[in-house]
Amino acid sequence: MYWRLNRIQYPVYNLGRGKRIGIWTQGCSIGCENCISKSLWSVDGGRDISLNIIYDQILKAADDYDGLTITGGEPMDQYKPLMEFCKFIKSNTNMDILVYSGYTIKQIMGKYPDGLFMKYIDLLIDGPYYETSHSDSGDRGSSNQRLYEFKSGCPLEVKKPLSTGHWSVSVSDNSEVYMSGIPKKNEMKKIKKILEHKGIGISFK
Repeated sequence: MYWRLNRIQYPVYNLGRGKRIGIWTQGCSIGCENCISKSLWSVDGGRDISLNIIYDQILKAADDYDGLTITGGEPMDQYKPLMEFCKFIKSNTNMDILVYSGYTIKQIMGKYPDGLFMKYIDLLIDGPYYETSHSDSGDRGSSNQRLYEFKSGCPLEVKKPLSTGHWSVSVSDNSEVYMSGIPKKNEMKKIKKILEHKGIGISFK
């Protein structure tokens, strides 16, 4: 089975608790207005990767990490490989799994009545991004989004924020710089202005 991904990035010290592995899926059917990751919308981007290759990569790193965060794009648009992957991670590592989805939990339950996501995922942040309700909490884009923890297959809403809002930065093999995190209001404009002042061009992906 193949999973269409944009990238796997680690270490990530936000988007969840502790030291994490981040996975960005490619393709999004929701397309929230003013989304920061529009390049992840198209299913023509990214690449298809065998789950077996991903398993090998994650298992080699798993002992050094507290958890794994899956975002995008829209992870729930690739429900079957997502569930296969999460099942494998839960069976073979001690990492917790956090998934970001632009669908509400009610919509996910309607789309996928098998309820497997409540079995194989530990934490879910749900709902679309609304710029008019932008949140500076550090773990979600807008205040309408909710954090759920799954206990014995049942969702329980969690009020306490997950992360500090600090950025994590890494450099790819082809010298692209990736920043992971959820920006505060107007923060990306400030970063772009500072870099341009120093003669550094920037594009957000």
